[in-house]
Amino acid sequence: MRDIGDLLQRYLDEGFHFTDANLSPGEPILYRGAGGFEASKSAPLTLDEIEHFIASPDLGGENWRQRMRENRNTLEMACTFGQARLRCSVYETGGSAHTLRIAIRRQPLDVPPLETIGAPPNITKMLGRGKGLVLITGPTGAGKTTTMAALLDWINRRIPLHIQTIEQPIEYVHKRDKCVISQSEVPENSPSFAAGVEAALRHRPDIIAIGEILNRETVSAALHAATSGHLVIGTMHTNSCEDTIGAILQFYDGEEAEQRRATLATVLVGIVSQVLIPSYDKKKLHLASEIMFCNDTISRLIQQNKVRQIANAMRDDREYGMSILNDSINMLWASQKISLRAAMRASYDPSGVGV
Repeated sequence: MRDIGDLLQRYLDEGFHFTDANLSPGEPILYRGAGGFEASKSAPLTLDEIEHFIASPDLGGENWRQRMRENRNTLEMACTFGQARLRCSVYETGGSAHTLRIAIRRQPLDVPPLETIGAPPNITKMLGRGKGLVLITGPTGAGKTTTMAALLDWINRRIPLHIQTIEQPIEYVHKRDKCVISQSEVPENSPSFAAGVEAALRHRPDIIAIGEILNRETVSAALHAATSGHLVIGTMHTNSCEDTIGAILQFYDGEEAEQRRATLATVLVGIVSQVLIPSYDKKKLHLASEIMFCNDTISRLIQQNKVRQIANAMRDDREYGMSILNDSINMLWASQKISLRAAMRASYDPSGVGV
């Protein structure tokens, strides 16, 4: 029986560049580069090989089946392979056949410097208040985790604070520089993101980083932490700054919705929404983003529930440092780093691309 870990390590040692991999019984290892998925030259994997890989001590361990049952037949894990960190998501498909698959996401072992990832240069302005809510958003695979980790690393190299993270799983492992950094994992150290945030408040952190804000409970916990004088940084699966605010507020209705609008308008510092776009030669990915600061205009629109006017307000307040996604996309296209087709696919407003 082959060791999948050895196969992955060999590809990493040979310098094979991939962002994701997919493991499924009866298929070879599938790797995703900037140009999409392609099959490796390995023979099709067997179910035994996949189960053996999951059960390795660095991943799920011997009790992985029990952990999957306790977590609705999914399992989130992360491990280190050489100079790479792999996030592995185990899940079942095939109906009653219960076929196991593993989706793997690759990232560097070390946190890349914020200055090198293509994030908006003025993103660090969001840290000036030292409290409030900062959100990094985008679709799956947009580099949100890397941007948040790079932002935390930027702080760690400059300001002596206490940073508490709640992740599922722990992806980038932060090393102490100026900051005390406590990293906790769902469900190993806390049953949920919301519970992790509430527990973190008792540890006197200055900054709380939330790996994923997906539901009402986590949104409420994040808002509570932000109103308590903490700087809360989190990620969300939304396509724009405007959509992010709408996604937060849709969890509430009636009188509570009005209260939450007032809270969000007060504590929100800013939002960065981003995508990764394949280069012309499909050998790398370029980050495009938009950035919104919650100034008086944005705050007023949130309080008045005029969320669909926020994108226009961002266009009107460029002097404040705001920009929309198409600004970044058009810059990449004009510099011939991406194709027009890739640019239009990445934009939530294709009519504004290439003009």
